Amino acid sequence: MARPRKENPDRKSRVLRSRATESEFAAASAKAAKAGLDISEYIRRMALHGRVEARRTDPVSFELITELKRVGNNLNQIAYHANIHDGEISPELNHTLAELAGLFDKIAERLPG
Repeated sequence: MARPRKENPDRKSRVLRSRATESEFAAASAKAAKAGLDISEYIRRMALHGRVEARRTDPVSFELITELKRVGNNLNQIAYHANIHDGEISPELNHTLAELAGLFDKIAERLPG
């Protein structure tokens, strides 16, 4: 036997219906996906507030941040090693650091603000 439903005044129990053309539906679906919402939630927010707040972080950027933290830890270890050995690092490592600097510049160009 299923658990009885709790009374919740905020429970969405009413249905709103609307018709749209194929192109209108596709446009709304694309905007909802970009906002990280299902179409129903997107339309509800637009109807009630006239706007949809952008997602703060999506899974991809969260993964990117995690990877950048790992790279930062590795760079810290390299700096520690260089300090122990009077600032000397191998030419291969120097080349890798230059490539990383270029990648960081590309990432920074894509960040807002």
